[in-house]
Amino acid sequence: MFGNVGISDGMPNPIHWSAIFGIGGSSPIPNRNLDTFGIAYYYLGFSDSFESLAPPFLRDEHGLELFYNVAVTPWFHVTADLQVITPLLQPVHTSLVLGLRSKIDF
Repeated sequence: MFGNVGISDGMPNPIHWSAIFGIGGSSPIPNRNLDTFGIAYYYLGFSDSFESLAPPFLRDEHGLELFYNVAVTPWFHVTADLQVITPLLQPVHTSLVLGLRSKIDF
């Protein structure tokens, strides 16, 4: 488990407060000792002075990320990733981002 919370007076920093919480670790699937997983949530609370720059268009931002890393071999890993993001710009809808990456250790 992990977490982080930060707060500022918002001057001149545009972020008044933020929070990140998550959990990650080895796979709960039997016989998949080298696999890993993670899930995390973040929230960015913007300062009033920053949001006043464009009042109807800005909002606080938050998102969620999930990943699962498959150890195909001890030296070759493939990771699937899903992110759900509600961005800072108000007219922009919540976004869904899918990712796939691989890593070879040699």
